[in-house]
Amino acid sequence: PYVHFGVGCDGCGAFPIRGAAFRCLDCPDAVGFDLCAECRGSSLVVSGRFDQGHTSNHRVVEREQVRTWLHELQAANPQLGVHEVLDIALA
Repeated sequence: PYVHFGVGCDGCGAFPIRGAAFRCLDCPDAVGFDLCAECRGSSLVVSGRFDQGHTSNHRVVEREQVRTWLHELQAANPQLGVHEVLDIALA
């Protein structure tokens, strides 16, 4: 599945989000509000891990799956896990 490097789920805390990811258009951009597909499909009401004040009437859209240099690094090193790719990128 696609990896949204640098994007974490404000519902379950998954980081980075793998697969579909959703972002809120109404929560402040400074912190933002993102959900993984599982949390997005859940009936739980999530206001945000950082008190973003997200509500169920906010507009939420699916994030684009843009290929970045981190995805190229991951493709070139398929034996590495996501966090190992991040470690190389941050070294």
